Amino acid sequence: MPYKPKTFKQRQGIDRRRNDQRYDQKRRDDPAKKARSTALYQRFRKYFLINNPLCRPCQERGRITATQEVHHVRTLRIHPEDLRDADQCMPVCRACHAYEEGREL
Repeated sequence: MPYKPKTFKQRQGIDRRRNDQRYDQKRRDDPAKKARSTALYQRFRKYFLINNPLCRPCQERGRITATQEVHHVRTLRIHPEDLRDADQCMPVCRACHAYEEGREL
């Protein structure tokens, strides 16, 4: 009786799982994400949204839209000191924030 030919198992599943774990760890350990979840930042965000009720890019286009997000002009991963700096923040609606961040809504 002939022998069954050898099959070569792909290690793609193991490598993919390992890469997913690294990606999850990178997202979990993001210092900017941790900083945004602090009570101090949440108070700053609430204060900023109350004082800036309208989306700035929409105002420049002649539309009136309520502010829903705080967009940091400089990236927080590079400039964490700008977390609570009102001069480096811009009030934006969700659509404008998605556009500014370069992602789909």
